[in-house]
Amino acid sequence: MLLKPQAIWAASLPLFLGRRLLPKSSPSPPPSGRRLPFRPICKRRMSAQADPRFAPLPTAQSEADAGADGYQFRLVSYNILAQVYVKSAFFPHSPSASLNVELLQKEVIHYNDLVETCHLNDNVISAPSNNSSPSEESSGKEDNKKRGDPNDPRVRLKRDCVGLLAAFKLGDPCEHILIVANTHIYWDPEWIDVKLAQAKYLLSKVSEFEKIIANKFTCKPSVIIAGDFNSTPGDKVYNYLVSASSESTDEALIKLHSLYAENGGEPEFTNCTPGFTGTLDYIFLSEGGSVKPTSLLRIPRGGSPDVEGGLPNFHHPSDHLPIGADFQVLSS
Repeated sequence: MLLKPQAIWAASLPLFLGRRLLPKSSPSPPPSGRRLPFRPICKRRMSAQADPRFAPLPTAQSEADAGADGYQFRLVSYNILAQVYVKSAFFPHSPSASLNVELLQKEVIHYNDLVETCHLNDNVISAPSNNSSPSEESSGKEDNKKRGDPNDPRVRLKRDCVGLLAAFKLGDPCEHILIVANTHIYWDPEWIDVKLAQAKYLLSKVSEFEKIIANKFTCKPSVIIAGDFNSTPGDKVYNYLVSASSESTDEALIKLHSLYAENGGEPEFTNCTPGFTGTLDYIFLSEGGSVKPTSLLRIPRGGSPDVEGGLPNFHHPSDHLPIGADFQVLSS
């Protein structure tokens, strides 16, 4: 879920955080019998002013008009730099000290090792191992050729990219159902057909998932799609996602609009390196949903001292910037 390349974890991570009022009853006393003071660690009614990184939107409704007892939650999408890329060779412009991601311990599980610890029988099914590289971007276009004939659609579409779907039931008294989709679209700018195919497939799966949830729980869920789409505003992938392409008759199965675009415009950039600076990360909302943004995560602009020289640096540990917003559930 967290990274720039297309494998290892899942891509970019939407961090979904519901804010709820904790029970008023005091916690059980510790074994010593001494009762500790009770301090709530979070509250239902968030204040955007409490976090200067989130800018309140002028169109945000007041809590009195918002409905659902002012239930709010925060969603952040962040393309975190993968451990395999934390090397000065990949980011020579970054201070070497800013690339130190201190790992104290790790353990890797290889399920193929099970073969050595048990006796095979008729109930064990073996499968060929996958020797493909866990990351395509580090080896660039040469790796595309190694995978086979790039003109063969079966080879071309096998890019090891992923997407995730999850349905959340927000807490009482709201109980609204929210679908969050997360993805990382293929990176190569010359393979726009692959990017578009992945975007279309993503929306088809989201649409199917939405119908399943709606029928199962007899509801109209809201949908949020977030991630690194490796596409800039106005290109074919972006236009398809917001259903704004006049060149195509293939309409998206689910109508979306971009969170930032409709609230002041897309960020100047979300990816910042000496070789490329532009917007690649987005949060899309379904039309007619019951969630309304109340504040946006501020994004640095060109010339800001915290992005000078390119990312990552001491201020931002990834070459991407996080995007996010606070949302409020509206009355049904």
